[in-house]
Amino acid sequence: MSYLVLARKYRPGTFVDIVGQEHVVRTLKNAIQLNRVHHAFLFTGARGVGKTTTARVLARALNCEKGPTPEPCGVCSTCVEITEGRSPDVLEIDGASNRGVESVRELRETVRYLPSRGKYKLYIIDEVHQLTNEAFNALLKTLEEPPPHVKFIFATTEPQKIPATILSRCQRFDFRRVAVAELAEHLRQVLAKENLKLGTTALTAIVREAQGSVRDAMSLLDQVLSYAAGEPDDAKVIAALGVLDRQLIFDLWDGVLAKDADRILKVVADIDLRGHDLADLAGLLVEHVRDLMVTKVVPNPASALPERSPGEVEVLAAQAGKQSRPDLHRAFSLLVALAEDVTRSGFPRVSLEMGLLRLLEVEPVSSLAMLLERLDGVVAGGGVPTAPSRSAVAGPTPPVTAASAPVVQTPSEGWNALVAMVRKQKPALASLLEHGRPVRFAPDGVVIGYPQGTFYWDSAHDRETHELIERAVAEHFGKPVSVQLSAVGETGATVATVAEVDAGKKIARETEIRRDALKHPAVQGAISILGGEVKEVIPLSSQNEE
Repeated sequence: MSYLVLARKYRPGTFVDIVGQEHVVRTLKNAIQLNRVHHAFLFTGARGVGKTTTARVLARALNCEKGPTPEPCGVCSTCVEITEGRSPDVLEIDGASNRGVESVRELRETVRYLPSRGKYKLYIIDEVHQLTNEAFNALLKTLEEPPPHVKFIFATTEPQKIPATILSRCQRFDFRRVAVAELAEHLRQVLAKENLKLGTTALTAIVREAQGSVRDAMSLLDQVLSYAAGEPDDAKVIAALGVLDRQLIFDLWDGVLAKDADRILKVVADIDLRGHDLADLAGLLVEHVRDLMVTKVVPNPASALPERSPGEVEVLAAQAGKQSRPDLHRAFSLLVALAEDVTRSGFPRVSLEMGLLRLLEVEPVSSLAMLLERLDGVVAGGGVPTAPSRSAVAGPTPPVTAASAPVVQTPSEGWNALVAMVRKQKPALASLLEHGRPVRFAPDGVVIGYPQGTFYWDSAHDRETHELIERAVAEHFGKPVSVQLSAVGETGATVATVAEVDAGKKIARETEIRRDALKHPAVQGAISILGGEVKEVIPLSSQNEE
């Protein structure tokens, strides 16, 4: 007798046997009991989650000799024929190979005929999204006015490709990926029926690799049992699946926690030697840090990490206890960037190794409470640490150079007095005078210099503005005085403007304040504790003004 694969051997025959789709099962059973069965169904979801299986169970429930019933007997001739795929009243059509309009027209011709044995004629069209637009249009008329003895069940993994006119005439059921715990329990029941047993780690690896697909899980289980020759252990299961052993991820992270570069490089080399995709390894590291954070923040990590075995949760808790939440957040950000780099890199191993070695250079983050406590100690007179950090010296205090005070001669006292007087009366005019150079300032004539082509040059040549300057000068000297404008260069001038003098004084004051601040014991202590760098010193008076 030929071997029957586990996926077919243990394929559900009743609604009770369907795994992980309780919301679908309950609705269909109630519809049968209440005699409210729709004429067209759309089953959507990932591969291997039970769409076609549920369609066959529904066909048995409707055509069972005891039915329609939510619990088909499975032993009557009709149920047996449907199970074996030879019922003349249940037609399974592959949408991928029968996608043309001619196939749908043939279907429409057969729809008219009554079922030969059962109560209903059921058309199960798998991968229905593969039908052409012409085929959908041909099917639409039948869906609008179906014969009372016909039921349609469409199955697809891509419902977005189905026209809205078809979708609106179907009852849609979205099949979910089966939860890890539920799928693992299903595999345990199958193994028990086969008089076999798998360890928790091996079972978890199969379920994780199946990604919520019952059919994939059963196929992988078949593969593992064949490889292990009836004696499956964890190591053989991992080898049979060809997946990355999660223990290597734990070993790799232990190397990061211990800042052991040699260990990290050896684990990476071992993984690379086995032929595993290093981009997958980087992705698993991202997931690992995520699981570490979950373990750290939730009260019951086992329930929050159903895909992890109890032993893995314990190790996660131990590793998570060695890092703070900010440290894990930083590690996660670095690993996400690393995973993207490894995926794109022409040298994935080198990129991965360099990224992991970079993690060793990241210093632990001190908590804010701890830093504040140490700062309070410094402010209270606890003294400055004797070994300041590498950033304690914020660089030499910038001296007042010729660039910050590029003048040889300051304006005369008379010019300063004129600007001060105008500043009280006309601030806008005073701003113009502040940027002018008093080339000559005497009772017998005044010459003010501006760089030609600038805003100040143009403003001073405005007739009304020039008259205002002459009035101010006349008021200062007590008589009318001729005021002339002269073009001067931006640099090389022998007389400073009031604005330049004020700027020089400001720079000198800020330099002095910065120098004094950096020498203050409390500031030195804060720099040593925080390990930072002084970017700006703001006088209290300036802060209060803001």
